[in-house]
Amino acid sequence: MKAKKAFLLSALSGLLFVLAWPVNGQPLFIFGAFVPLLFLEDAFANTSAKKARWKLFAWTYFSFLIWNIGVTWWLINASLFGMLFANLCNSLFFTLLIQLFHWAKKRMPLRSAYLFLIVSWLAFEKFHLSWDFSWPWLIFGNVFSENTWIIQWYEYTGVFGGTLWVLVTNILLFKIYSNYLKGVQSKRLIYTLISILIIPSIISFGIYKTFEEDGEIKNISIVQPNVDPYSEKYSITNNDNLNYLKNIIEENKIENSLILFPETFFSEGVQINSYYYNELSNKIRDLNSKHKNEIFSGIELYEVLYDSTELKEFSNKIGDNRWINVYNSAIYFNDKTDYYHKSKLVVGVEKMPYRNILEPILGQVLLDFGGLSLTRGFQKRRHAFKSSNYNISPIICYESIYGEYLTDYLKDARYRSYSEGK
Repeated sequence: MKAKKAFLLSALSGLLFVLAWPVNGQPLFIFGAFVPLLFLEDAFANTSAKKARWKLFAWTYFSFLIWNIGVTWWLINASLFGMLFANLCNSLFFTLLIQLFHWAKKRMPLRSAYLFLIVSWLAFEKFHLSWDFSWPWLIFGNVFSENTWIIQWYEYTGVFGGTLWVLVTNILLFKIYSNYLKGVQSKRLIYTLISILIIPSIISFGIYKTFEEDGEIKNISIVQPNVDPYSEKYSITNNDNLNYLKNIIEENKIENSLILFPETFFSEGVQINSYYYNELSNKIRDLNSKHKNEIFSGIELYEVLYDSTELKEFSNKIGDNRWINVYNSAIYFNDKTDYYHKSKLVVGVEKMPYRNILEPILGQVLLDFGGLSLTRGFQKRRHAFKSSNYNISPIICYESIYGEYLTDYLKDARYRSYSEGK
């Protein structure tokens, strides 16, 4: 295959993925985004040219890199290294899946090879939710997140049902267009494709239109301060935030309500169980008592360790016989103060993957390239906040895209106590 044609197919596929992706994309593009890549692979599979496999690798990687950078470039606001690390690694993983398909296609019947592609892709997406390089933003099923009317059937299949839908339709479309170029009719394939596209959509729309809300109505106030979350927020003290909170409550006469504030609203680091932390808690509890409210907010908590026997896998050394654990946390102020440490951390921004292996090799490369300054700690077992009126699942930012992880809050009817959750 000529380089110009390979470039066009690779770039087209990458751009179609970008155009399909939320929040501003049109998900219909996803049903054809994989087709140029399949033509690219097919061209290299039918050539005896030297280094065809490596050329396929390069062009496939280029396509997935366009997709990754095109839809997650905004990570650069948090960390240049973190953005590059996530996009370069994730593009590599997807490229390896195409290489596996290319290998299988030379050794299996064609239908078996396509089945192998579908199964291996689904298996990788599942695996991608649990290992240290976890980066599930680009799971194919997530492409419909802004169009929930079309995926109501996810309650039975989960997000991987959407991935299966995307892969099958792309393979069918590729086969139909490939047959067309060869002058071969594909009526059965066309009818199959139309059915696969339309039937799930009709079922989903029916579920969507007939759904009725059921349950008790609660009074909840949501506050989002108008500050730059990457710079301005970190120049504001916790006392400033406390005054802001007080003014919001009094000016808007918020009474008998649960008030939600965003991630790291209290962005000044607060030592767990320190005097200042207790003072902050006391002031907020006094405010709650006066207006009969409850406060649920993001906060950065930390603890200093002086005993090496107390170290955890995420502890950071800060001096001789001193270590620190830093957490991106949620805190709940009611009659007592409860907190939860974010457990699903962003690779390259909040944690170094496989730290015990990579840190001895890479050293402080994350610091040198502007990544995270300290690896964040996490909580191995989630827990919900409880009050007389609410069971609150503290879901922090990145955690929201881990569907199965979040449903465990609901599956555990007992809502584990905080002491069990740590």
